[in-house]
Amino acid sequence: MFVVCREIRRLPGYIPVVMLTGLDSRDDELRGFEANADDYVTKPIVPETLLARMRAVLRLAGVGGDGNLIELGSVCIDLRAREARRGGAPLGLAPKEFELLAFLAEHPGQVFGKTQLLDQVWGPEFEGDPHTVSVRMSKLRAAVEDNPNRPRHLHSRKGVGYYLTIEPRE
Repeated sequence: MFVVCREIRRLPGYIPVVMLTGLDSRDDELRGFEANADDYVTKPIVPETLLARMRAVLRLAGVGGDGNLIELGSVCIDLRAREARRGGAPLGLAPKEFELLAFLAEHPGQVFGKTQLLDQVWGPEFEGDPHTVSVRMSKLRAAVEDNPNRPRHLHSRKGVGYYLTIEPRE
């Protein structure tokens, strides 16, 4: 499990890791944290406690919480208010830009093709050009990324589609 955790940390993006194990020595726990686990939980454990610890790890990583706030570095996406802000100031996204950002943020790490994004964000009845997605992604990168030419969150995989990554808070 320690090797698996180290391998997960080599992957692009951020994946929260909570180790649940029967190895309960202090040395094992230390090895878990040295492998970059976010939390180390030993058995037996009350299921509700495990869920609370997992929610805490997700919240600290900016991917959990009450499910209505998602953080991308200095940008906070408020799903309930349907608004994205940087340092408290609204980004001024068009409605479809916000919907695209929110959809990708709710599915971190998943790659979606332009046609899939058109169906999910614009709706299956939309008959526009798939290039619409490229234009909106360009505008989103300009609004969300510190350096749109070297994105940290909004990525494209050539010939496949777009995806969003969430990094842990620093």
